[in-house]
Amino acid sequence: MQAIDRLRHEAADLMEKYSVPGMVLGVIVEGEALTAALGVNSTAHPLEVTETTLFQIGSTTKTVTATALVRLEELHFERLLPGFSFPHRVASLAGASLLGIANCGSHSVDILRLDLG
Repeated sequence: MQAIDRLRHEAADLMEKYSVPGMVLGVIVEGEALTAALGVNSTAHPLEVTETTLFQIGSTTKTVTATALVRLEELHFERLLPGFSFPHRVASLAGASLLGIANCGSHSVDILRLDLG
């Protein structure tokens, strides 16, 4: 069974468990992009999901952003991006309270606040 088939099977089980009407999955296996479309795009006006169906992203970007910030800290981003620095009030991503990562959940991160005068 291919990786995408296993993923499709697991996703279908989770869709049923959590009442998710539809989704599109994508993975890269040995350099090959594999996709799978499952379910319908809406329960109100159901259309079959295809690999090009667009979904509203909603608040998932907050999770992705917070995960990326934590991962950058784990990778010691200052070695990957020499010369990059955060504004004066952010000493390190490890000092999450300085960065305001908790604010990622409320759309109020202000890392790049500009002082216009």
